[in-house]
Amino acid sequence: MLLHLTIVLVSFAAAKSEPCFTEDKACQLDSSNLLGSFANTASISECKVICEDTSACEYFTYYDDESVPSYYQKCYLFSGCDSMIEFPKAYTGVNGPCTCSLEVEPQDGEMIKELYAETEMDCKDACLQEIGCDFYTFLESALDCKLLKGVLSYSTSSIQGFHTGPGRCTSEDGICTFALLDNNSHVMLLESVDSLVVRSGMLDCQANVSMVLVGHGGLSGGWTSAGGSGFVNHTFANIVPSTALNIYFDATFGGGQVAVYANGNRFHGELILEAEGGERGQSKGGDGYSGGGYGYVMDGGTDGGDGHCDSNNPESCGKGQHIDIRKLSSPRYMLTPGPGGITNGANVAGGGGGVLVNGEGTALMDVSFGMGEGYSSRPGWGFAILEIVL
Repeated sequence: MLLHLTIVLVSFAAAKSEPCFTEDKACQLDSSNLLGSFANTASISECKVICEDTSACEYFTYYDDESVPSYYQKCYLFSGCDSMIEFPKAYTGVNGPCTCSLEVEPQDGEMIKELYAETEMDCKDACLQEIGCDFYTFLESALDCKLLKGVLSYSTSSIQGFHTGPGRCTSEDGICTFALLDNNSHVMLLESVDSLVVRSGMLDCQANVSMVLVGHGGLSGGWTSAGGSGFVNHTFANIVPSTALNIYFDATFGGGQVAVYANGNRFHGELILEAEGGERGQSKGGDGYSGGGYGYVMDGGTDGGDGHCDSNNPESCGKGQHIDIRKLSSPRYMLTPGPGGITNGANVAGGGGGVLVNGEGTALMDVSFGMGEGYSSRPGWGFAILEIVL
């Protein structure tokens, strides 16, 4: 199939390009640019609104460093900002047309149109006007603008001055229309990560992050009491850009849970979501996403169901969550139930079945993620899938 490119020349006057926000920099005062300052300003968003409501305000700087009390939560308004100075946790914004791009490169998607643009702002405006355009890319050195749709993956740009951004920076309900987890829109983790930063070219919006967690598989308590598979938990969380997420896996101590914390670790961060590890089989099969089997010749549960046990003692079956894991799938990650553990046909119970991701389980142990321990399986690893949702 031949790819036909449409080359378009834009003839309107070039629009000035400025980033909507610049982090860790403050406008430098001169003899005439300061319009006023406001103490006890709660957020960047509040500072921006004050600027919007002030005549002649074109720039604002918000200070958010508690270690500098004389500037903390102060909002400065400016009529111009010819130069900026380095200042940790200072955020300078523009009141007017601006760009909210990041220096990343799309790894997929479909190009709608390629065109010449004198500035990134011209490229952004072209995307806004083009039906079906989700994002644009702009290469400063070549003045090359590409309009794209259907982009799902990104990586750090290998070319200086290469920008990717949306035509519109925020939705009507304040959600960031372009945000990333470090340098990609999605990530699947199998081990602890200290700092996964939510990034956006806008700082007064919120990124909508989907989180699916599966805990570590539960241990067996003996031949006839198999472990339940790791519990499943899911949420959508609205996260402020520049928030650092800590993803914690406890496969040894504390029950095998997987957890996500904001702005700190499990000792002093804010807990956003947690999935417990599967319950250990003891006097019954372990509970979990799928329950562990209990008794002789009893298989583990699958697809969120209970484990098998003696019909005369139904309370000894490991209990499943009875949720449909398929409903938590996304275009990037297809989630399906893994098989339950089987017995040896004589005197050993099977562990609760876990979760397959794109048809695959854990690479080294050849079991589904979070699978409970039993005769035919070792306990499966947990996982965390985080995705930006637009």
